[in-house]
Amino acid sequence: MDVISENGHLFLGSRLKRLSDRFLTDATKITHSIGFADLYPSQTVLIAALEKSPPVSVSNLAKELGLSQPAVTRNLSILGKQSYVKYVSDPSDQRQKLISLSVKGQKLAGQLRARLWGKIEKTVAQICQESSPDFVEHLEHIEKALGKKSFEERFMEEMQCKKNSDVEIVEFSDDLAQDFYDINATWIAEKFVLEDVDKQVLSNPKTQIIDGGGAILFAKHKDFGIVGTCALMNCGTAFELTKMGVRAEARGLKIGETLLVAALGKAKLMGIKRLFLLTNAQQEAAIHLYEKLGFVHSREIMEEFGHEYERCNVAMDYPLI
Repeated sequence: MDVISENGHLFLGSRLKRLSDRFLTDATKITHSIGFADLYPSQTVLIAALEKSPPVSVSNLAKELGLSQPAVTRNLSILGKQSYVKYVSDPSDQRQKLISLSVKGQKLAGQLRARLWGKIEKTVAQICQESSPDFVEHLEHIEKALGKKSFEERFMEEMQCKKNSDVEIVEFSDDLAQDFYDINATWIAEKFVLEDVDKQVLSNPKTQIIDGGGAILFAKHKDFGIVGTCALMNCGTAFELTKMGVRAEARGLKIGETLLVAALGKAKLMGIKRLFLLTNAQQEAAIHLYEKLGFVHSREIMEEFGHEYERCNVAMDYPLI
């Protein structure tokens, strides 16, 4: 059973790797059989790249070839021991070392070009012509597409679309009061101390938030139920985005971002003119999310509201107007 072939796109990377291994194994045998016993395809690629290149840094060489720097460094080290490459100082920065072919390396490149590369090029072209004349062109299109947006980025976007479709934003009802308490009390206790102001708000969300003209939102996952919450609390001269938490089992699903976007939309619908939040510098991931969605650090907010919580050492403002 050839699972790799049978699953088409699913294991495309593995299939390409398998195909690459077949080419490289045969290329190695060919290279050794005609007298280049100390060379491998991963090294001849570097020789070809350096043959027509001015001295270049290892990092730039790796970038130009689209290869990992450790792999390039490892193969250059082997070529260096065989005296095929040499290192020179960068004229603009003596601390920087540049790599180029040595005289011996230039001679080797000429031999490879005359005795090996042309014949390999012709043989591979024949294989492609027999099976898929446009194969190399298709590879170029795929590489360009991945250059614009990586496989990982595309996958995460797909996951995000699914996550968003799996999550529903619902508003406060009395039967959700316990979820509001549990989610927030749990995450606060993980890193900080549940303060009196926390207990007062969490124990009485309706009177402390809803009755004061605020709002409480919940993220309801189709499989896991209520997994997150946040609130907009009226503080007189401004509203506070507060009590935002996500259950541990739902972290990584971007529930926090979904809730935050929903809360900002709700704030605009409510006609809120001034919105702020208070947090702690330890909450690095959360602060990054706040910054990403438009919150800015504010000394004014810290001076006006920062005293509410002992753990507060970061205050942020959101430009709603």
